[in-house]
Amino acid sequence: MGKMAPKLDLEVWKQRKSDRLDRSNQIAKRLKESSLPHEKTIANFDQKRLPVKVGHQLKVLLDGSFLDRKENLLLFGNPGAGKSYLLCALAHELIAQGRRMKYTSCAMLVQDRIPPSKPILFEGCSS
Repeated sequence: MGKMAPKLDLEVWKQRKSDRLDRSNQIAKRLKESSLPHEKTIANFDQKRLPVKVGHQLKVLLDGSFLDRKENLLLFGNPGAGKSYLLCALAHELIAQGRRMKYTSCAMLVQDRIPPSKPILFEGCSS
C-alpha cells in the first residue's frame, strides 16, 4: 500500500498540471477573442493618477460582480484622462478570472447592430 501513494500523487499532479494548462489556454483564447490592446493592463496603468475614490471603485470593479448583476459601467472624463486604458486594464483582469470581454469602438458596436441593407454613415468617423 505504501507504494501506491506516490503513484496517486503523480496522477493528481498530472491532472492539476493539465487543468492549469487548460485554464491558461482558455485565458489566452479569450484574450485573443477580446481584441484588447495587449499593453493596456493594470500592471502598466499608473494607478497613482486616479483620484482616491476612483481607486476604491476600481478595487470593487475588479471582482466582476457588477457583471453578474448585469450593471452597466460608464466612465466620464476629459480626452486623454485614461478612461479607455482603465477599461482595457479592467477587462484584462476580468478575462484572467474566466470572464469574456470584447473591445470595440462605439461606431463599430452600433454598425454591428444595423442590418447590412440599411448602412449608416457616421459623421466624423473614418472607416
